[in-house]
Order: sequence, then structure tokens, then C-alpha cells
Amino acid sequence: TKVLFHLISAESDDPVRDYGIIRKELETYNPLLTKKTEFVFLTKADAVAPEEVKQKLQALKKKKLKPIPISILDDESMVEVKKILNEIKSAKLRKAQR
Repeated sequence: TKVLFHLISAESDDPVRDYGIIRKELETYNPLLTKKTEFVFLTKADAVAPEEVKQKLQALKKKKLKPIPISILDDESMVEVKKILNEIKSAKLRKAQR
């Protein structure tokens, strides 16, 4: 595993806590996993009020994260995920060609 995607629901009452739980589980399983490149996605961004999404994103940003709000109902956010996946794929191909 080179890259980790953390999918945290916008419906969570505390996404910062949820992220902490994920990180603790990774560290317990294998501390090297906490050194991997990671992306944090706030999923189901369409399921809560925009102001609530904004507050949750801000809380995650205070932890020095760069959360990305996504929703399968929002084509623009899905394009962003696809872009990230394509960048990962391209980097892997470049590395394989060396």
C-alpha cells in the first residue's frame, strides 16, 4: 500500500475523532502505515447542510489535514477523486518504467 484514502462521513458528529480512531488503528496494526501518503475525504457531503460541511472541514483543517468534501451526487467532486486516482496511477507507471 502506497496511498491511503480515509473516507469519513459528513454525517458523523465528530469527524476529527473518527480520523483519530482510524490513525490509532493503523498505528496499532502497523506503525509504518501512518507514514503513508493519505487523502481524507468527507463523504456524503450532500447529506448535511452546507454550513455543517464547512464546519467539519474547518475542524479537520485545524488538524493540519486537507479534507476533500465529496458526494456521488456531485459530479465535480467525483472528477476530483478521479484526478487524484489518475495522478497516483501515472506516478506508479512512471516509477515502473524506470
